[in-house]
Amino acid sequence: MSGKNKQRTKGNVKPSSSGRTAELLERDGGGAISFVGFGAMSGDLGYVPTMKVGGEDYDDDLDNDLRITMRKMTKKDTVTKLKAIQEFGEYCESKEESAVLGALPHFPRIYNRLVLDADKRVREATQHALQHLVARAGRNLAPHLKQLMGAWLLSQCDSYPPCALGAKMAFKRAFPSDEKRRGAVGFCFREALAYIEANLLVETVASLTDPKTLSPAEQKDRYIEVVAASALGLKTCIDLLPETSTKSSSEALIGLLRHDKLWKLGKHESPHVRSAFLAVLKSLCDKFPSSVEEFLPKMTPLTLGRLDDTDPNVASSLWQAVLALISKFPACWSHVNLNKAFLPKLWSLLKQAGGGSAYIIFPNLLPLLGHLPPEITSDGLKFYKTFFEKLKLGLNNKDQAKSSGEESAILKSYVECLHYAASTSVKENGGDKEFLQYILLEELLPLLEEAIKNMYTQSSAQTTFTQTSSFLAFLARVHSSGSVVSEVLKQFWESLATACTSVLQTDPPIPDQLRNLAALIADLNSPGRSESLYKKLVRTKSLGRHTRVTFSPKVSYKLLEDFDEERPECEPLGESDHKESDISPKQEGNIVNSLEKDLMMREFVQRLLEFSWIHSLPRSEESGSDHGSRHVSDYLAFIADVQFALRSYKEFVAIMLSINDRSLLPGHRSEHINSGSNRVDNLEMGSSTKSGESEEMRFLDILASRISTVEELGKGHNRAFEVLMEMMLQAIVQCPTSDCSALLNSALGLLHGTAGVTTFLIKVKNLPEESLKRQCFSSPKFAEALVSLTSDLCRQSMTGSGAASREQWSLVAMAFEMDADDKPYLDVTHAEQILRVIYQTLQEAHSEPHPDEAKTRTVNLICDVAASFFSSVKTCIYMPAAEDLLLALFQLTCKNDFKFSDSLKAKVEKSWRCGLEGIVKATGGFIKTGGLLEKLAKWIKAHLFQKKGNFDSIQSFARATCTVCQILHQNLPGIEVEGPSSGETTPTSCAGDINNVIGTFIQMVLCDEKELCEYASLLNDHNFLTLLVRGSMTFDPTQLYPSDMHYTTCYITHALFVSELIQSTFPEDQGKRYQFTWPSTLHLQWILDISLARAWCEVTLGCEDEAKIPEAGALSQDVPAITHQALSTTSTVLARATKNLSEDEWKLLLLQAKERTKKDGLAEFISLKHLLRDFQSTASDGFNIDVVSLCGGLDRLASLASICDLQTLESVLPYVTIPFELLQCHIAVLMTTDPLSATSLTESFFSLSAASACIPFLPSSDLAQTEQIFGNLLSYLVQLRESDNGDGLFLFECSLADASNTSVLVNVKVMQLLTNIATVSPSSLETDHWDFVMCSLVSWCHTCTESLLLERTYLHTAFYTAAFNLLTTIANLMSSEAAVSGIPPNLSTEWAEFFASGIFDALLPAYVHWVEHESGTLHTPDLVFLGSFSSAVALTPAPQVKGHMLPARLIPDSPSFVPDEMQTLLNTFSSLMKQEDRGVVISAFKILQTVMPHIAQFYEEGSRKTSDSTTLGDDEILIPPPKPILEILTQSEADLEELFGDVPVGDYIIVDQSSEGYQSCLRYLLAWQLFLRLFESTKNEVRAEFAAYLKRNESLSSLLQTLFKLMPTNPTIKTTDSPSKKQGKQEPMTLFSKTLDLEPNVLYAPSRDLPHLASSVYRHALQVMPALIRQWWSNQDRRVANVVDRYTAAYVSPLLCANELRSVGATGCGAENLSVVARVKTREVVATYALQDLSIELVVTLPTNHPLGVITVESGRKVGVSAAQWRNWMLQLTTYLTKQNGTILDGLELWRQNVDKKFEGLEECTVCFSVIHGANCSLPKIGCRTCKKKFHSACLYKWFKSSNQSSCPLCRSPF
Repeated sequence: MSGKNKQRTKGNVKPSSSGRTAELLERDGGGAISFVGFGAMSGDLGYVPTMKVGGEDYDDDLDNDLRITMRKMTKKDTVTKLKAIQEFGEYCESKEESAVLGALPHFPRIYNRLVLDADKRVREATQHALQHLVARAGRNLAPHLKQLMGAWLLSQCDSYPPCALGAKMAFKRAFPSDEKRRGAVGFCFREALAYIEANLLVETVASLTDPKTLSPAEQKDRYIEVVAASALGLKTCIDLLPETSTKSSSEALIGLLRHDKLWKLGKHESPHVRSAFLAVLKSLCDKFPSSVEEFLPKMTPLTLGRLDDTDPNVASSLWQAVLALISKFPACWSHVNLNKAFLPKLWSLLKQAGGGSAYIIFPNLLPLLGHLPPEITSDGLKFYKTFFEKLKLGLNNKDQAKSSGEESAILKSYVECLHYAASTSVKENGGDKEFLQYILLEELLPLLEEAIKNMYTQSSAQTTFTQTSSFLAFLARVHSSGSVVSEVLKQFWESLATACTSVLQTDPPIPDQLRNLAALIADLNSPGRSESLYKKLVRTKSLGRHTRVTFSPKVSYKLLEDFDEERPECEPLGESDHKESDISPKQEGNIVNSLEKDLMMREFVQRLLEFSWIHSLPRSEESGSDHGSRHVSDYLAFIADVQFALRSYKEFVAIMLSINDRSLLPGHRSEHINSGSNRVDNLEMGSSTKSGESEEMRFLDILASRISTVEELGKGHNRAFEVLMEMMLQAIVQCPTSDCSALLNSALGLLHGTAGVTTFLIKVKNLPEESLKRQCFSSPKFAEALVSLTSDLCRQSMTGSGAASREQWSLVAMAFEMDADDKPYLDVTHAEQILRVIYQTLQEAHSEPHPDEAKTRTVNLICDVAASFFSSVKTCIYMPAAEDLLLALFQLTCKNDFKFSDSLKAKVEKSWRCGLEGIVKATGGFIKTGGLLEKLAKWIKAHLFQKKGNFDSIQSFARATCTVCQILHQNLPGIEVEGPSSGETTPTSCAGDINNVIGTFIQMVLCDEKELCEYASLLNDHNFLTLLVRGSMTFDPTQLYPSDMHYTTCYITHALFVSELIQSTFPEDQGKRYQFTWPSTLHLQWILDISLARAWCEVTLGCEDEAKIPEAGALSQDVPAITHQALSTTSTVLARATKNLSEDEWKLLLLQAKERTKKDGLAEFISLKHLLRDFQSTASDGFNIDVVSLCGGLDRLASLASICDLQTLESVLPYVTIPFELLQCHIAVLMTTDPLSATSLTESFFSLSAASACIPFLPSSDLAQTEQIFGNLLSYLVQLRESDNGDGLFLFECSLADASNTSVLVNVKVMQLLTNIATVSPSSLETDHWDFVMCSLVSWCHTCTESLLLERTYLHTAFYTAAFNLLTTIANLMSSEAAVSGIPPNLSTEWAEFFASGIFDALLPAYVHWVEHESGTLHTPDLVFLGSFSSAVALTPAPQVKGHMLPARLIPDSPSFVPDEMQTLLNTFSSLMKQEDRGVVISAFKILQTVMPHIAQFYEEGSRKTSDSTTLGDDEILIPPPKPILEILTQSEADLEELFGDVPVGDYIIVDQSSEGYQSCLRYLLAWQLFLRLFESTKNEVRAEFAAYLKRNESLSSLLQTLFKLMPTNPTIKTTDSPSKKQGKQEPMTLFSKTLDLEPNVLYAPSRDLPHLASSVYRHALQVMPALIRQWWSNQDRRVANVVDRYTAAYVSPLLCANELRSVGATGCGAENLSVVARVKTREVVATYALQDLSIELVVTLPTNHPLGVITVESGRKVGVSAAQWRNWMLQLTTYLTKQNGTILDGLELWRQNVDKKFEGLEECTVCFSVIHGANCSLPKIGCRTCKKKFHSACLYKWFKSSNQSSCPLCRSPF
């Protein structure tokens, strides 16, 4: 063998070629390079960047990062290029300028390549990168500009707009000014032209595109895009070429133009290419006219010969090129056949209406006409007839679809061409009559008729009218009397008038045509005026009204015509100034005179108005028909539109008066009106004969008469009435002020009916004249109509039967407004009638079943009226109806009968506040019988308790009540007092009077004292049994009331109401605080009421001793829905209300609370207890209140004569400073009085209960003195047990069914006493005392098991709870690892061998039966009992759990390694873990956790049997968790995926205890804790099989993802204890460092219970499954991996490292030949293996993110070991430490066993080079028949699977 395949010589230490290469790179400047690849430990294959290599083509100035990035930019892969381009842009921003400049020489080549890339994203990114480069390079770009310019110009014309925009932005950034851009193009012109010429003439489809990545069709499309962009780039280059470079550049351009291939682009199949080529021609004509003249034979056919090319992409460029050509080169016409090539295509273009591109083509027809050669236009009439004929064919071509814009473009061009033809004729020969008649009468007149008759769209008609006005204005300027133009123009006006009259004569009149006719008149009067008319019509139509005529003195048509002569020549033909500017009154006269000069137009307008005015007179025979009324209204609407169009009031009046006068002449009317309609109003006839009247007054009289006539004809003429009313009101506005009053009075007299008055007054209301309004509202007739109108509006709004507008409601509101003299418009009588109507409507809003929308609409409108009334009318307080209206609005604020928006609620409140303020100011707050304040108070009280329990309603009532009090406080009259420093006086309120008024009002609102006492006494219901069950209070359950939610909710409602009242003066937002305080007596009384309600809520929810307010739904309790909200509110309010109390107020408050306990019961005792707690937490430090003195002194507390005295003591004990003295007193009384009785509660019972209650509050300093006292007390109980009364007193091993209540209560107190003594001072019990306690406990537990299935009473529940609490305390003492001092040494043994068995053997089955059959929706006392039961059962010792007596519960056909007894245990308690109660779940978890190490033994035995039977063909062995646990994991995992699957890993989720996800999370995490406990209890072989299952099913991945959603972002625990100086600075405590202790008997879980559990599971998983988690972490994406790494390294790794090293230092390895030493500070473990003369030292270093990071193994001292063997062993140890799911000691021990096996003579497996397999710890067993080598079965299977052949790994012979 030779060459590369030659085997290396043994012992050859010369490095390989790769090693030498690495040395060379390092020596040549590559720096120290560490090996990055083969990242099997981290899951990352690594990346070695391109290094600097010495060579000739190497550039030292090019940065390494930029070098690599620019190389990637040349790759073929699109994604790679995109990322590289983005990186290049980022480097251009971040790198130093020298590095960026170093990349400039290499960038143009890459840029020229990238701009032609087929992917548009690459091209766009390239332009963005160029922007960054240009910004950094600046002037340094100049040397490389010639290489860039061609591609840069091409990119600016890219077919992808974002790419083109990016290139243009880069170009502008490089060359900010136009001058610089032109200079740059001139500088690079030849190079850019060469680049573009190559693309146009040289490159092909194959050379510009890559056939490997694009299909043939895509190649062709891309080639077309490049060619089009290149042509447009050439155009851009020509346009930017400076004038100084045109001569030098023309030669190069001529050379380009001489290529025939270039001219073929003009006939290219692609419209984009043709368009780009034509754009180049246009630029050439503009820039180089002399140079391109020789190419006219080629240019002309491509432009003038292709006019029929109507493609939208080509049309614009084509016509620009055409116009440039004919304007620059008149001789071009000689190069095209006009009759064969030009005119046919022009006619075809016109007939096709531009072929869909009319808006592009037709604006260019006028310039084309101006440049046509004489050969075409010599016979003008013939040519223009043909021209306009073809144009009309296109316009009327129905086959060719045209948009509104295209039609407008055609019509505009049509009229412009007519204008041009006429002007040409006039200028040449003064006007050809025949020609002008053709233009005006045969072309323009039919066109106007079609536009008027609505044959075109509105915008098209408007365009036609505007252009026509300019045309006629021109003719009006040039005509003279007797001229041809004047004659033809007169014929035109007459013909137009005839045509328009025919439009008016249409039966029936068409409103759209009349509108167009008015628009024509508008534009004839003032060009562009039709646009305002159309906008006005659209606006009024959208408002549901008819045309409103408005007169504003604007510039007239004639005045504009005078200005037209001075129009600048640069203004386009047909355009006119559309701006409407106001003119002065002096100019208005000039307008009239100007209009009088235009007689032809005046006659035209007068003729149309005359016809319309005569035909707008209603006929008697048509008065009842809709047909006739529509005629009238249409004609009147036309007249109103003309009135608006003329814009000159005087001219319009003059025309209308002339028409009216002519209509009265004999025989004149018959010409226009049929013989059947000879009706003429007397007023109209008389108006013409009146003398001395102004023209305005005569016109107004005519309008008034016509209004009266129309109104008499009924509802059919409503629209006509509206139009006439508008005209009349506008006339009134224009008349002098002196004449308006008379005319207005006349109009009011002529109007009849509500509708007419409403219409008229709505219009009057909008006028600014105050006198007109006042005159109208002072009319009694109008006032009565207004009352009727109010009634109709209210009815219509509520029922929705009519369309009552806001304007009509504003008319009603205006009736209550004040005029300038501060007087109401309407008199008081009619105003009160209106208020009555509104009040009745508001009452219906509560009672009648109207829709919410109708109610909301009505209330909104009424509020506007009410606000106007209360704010304007000062005499409103004297109207009874005003008080009723105010009360109705107040009720709307309080009630929530229907939904209001917040804005409407504020509006309602503002309305009644305004009225109440006025009344309070006027009356001084006097509360009279039947007055407003009394009405308000009674209504609040009546309705507050109707909606008891509704918190939103309570808040609404409270806010409204506070608002009333605030108004009283602010508006009561004050007194003046002299200032302290001067004689000035300042007003101040009379505090006493104000408080009296407010107090009186509040007392009227609230319940009286008798009602409150009744409600308070009924609070003592069965919910207070929780206190007895917990032992915090002692009472007889038979004295409690049954739960009556009616009275209870009434009291809670009262408490919440006063809470809101107090809270209004102490809000969180000080900006919303009311500016007053409640009287002190009310304040203290309310605090007591609120405290009592809070006590009931806490007891009902079972949280009277909890530190937090529980969440709603946290437990399945049967409590009122308002309880949680009431508790939260009352707690918050009490904290604020008591914060600022003085010491005297505190004393008075506590004294009143103590007095209340004498009459109201348990609730008051709890209230007193909580007030004392509030005093300690909120009162100032200097306050001192002696609780013992408060209760009557020590003698009163030491001698208890009744149950009430005992309850007083139990309430105040937590705050008494002498509990030890009280304990001594009560024990003395107990021993000196009569013994305990089973039939009655004696003084000894009270003393026993008091002694038990005192023990938990004993200070630690007194505990040493209590041992003898407790001993004497227990001796007393032992003697009592042995006495004759003992058998009947103590309920041992009996049924509670026959026991009396007293005996049960006595036993409860005894058990509570023993529990307290065992908790506080277990060392005080002697041996006989312990015997008594143990025996009694066993007996009591037997009593519980016998009685659990009986019908349960609450006294029984208290008995069970006390017994289980005692059992929990004793079991904790017996199970504690450290022996408690003073306890007999043999007591633990007796407990384990005798007492525990006697208790738990029967208790465990009883617990399971009770939970499965009795638990459900429980009351709070039952939940407390269940928690105690679960807590006791959770402490069942392991022997009793293993030897349980549960009924068999097995699953058929379910294979398992676990025997039936253990399987029953698993199945039973796994089912309990699925319960809803948290205590049951935790109890079941703790029981299963106890036996998990025992179950692990069965898995080891079962795994051993399975592995022994495994053959070579089997896959690796998978062992799942126990099936019951697996079911919990699977179900919970599915639930959590549904709930939290969308939440990203690392986002912290707060799971409420009341949510459905809490139970799933709890079960899921506890099940994983059980499995982790099982996992760590097994040996390495079984762990590997468990790990294989977890890998296959990805269960661990789901767990870790869930954990990183449940663990808090900051797991630090805030502690109140500060470290001492000796302790120094300590690490903060976290959820990972604090041991989790789940308590089953906690009713409400702590807020961090679930996050703490999740943290514990994560730490546990890292401890027992480090390899699995490390592998999962390495497979995550970068974001998740970073989140996990940072979190673990910050909070978990330091703890795990410390525990690992501490464990190593404490236990060592335990083997003779291996010693282990831990170095804590450096996180190192030094392992030394010694065997005879051999010595090995290895140093294991833990990473900072252990166990996620890879553990490193370094060599230490080695003696007697070869280098190869040494490397092998180091690799083995690394593998064991990395892949083993265990501790460092486990890995070292496995490695030691492997080395021992090596020295024992066992051969290594040649696949993994280990004796012991790293995963399953097996030995090589399967041997090869040829070479006799043995292999691990797992290694051999993996070899076969990966190589796809079954040959020996060593000798390659078939296996």
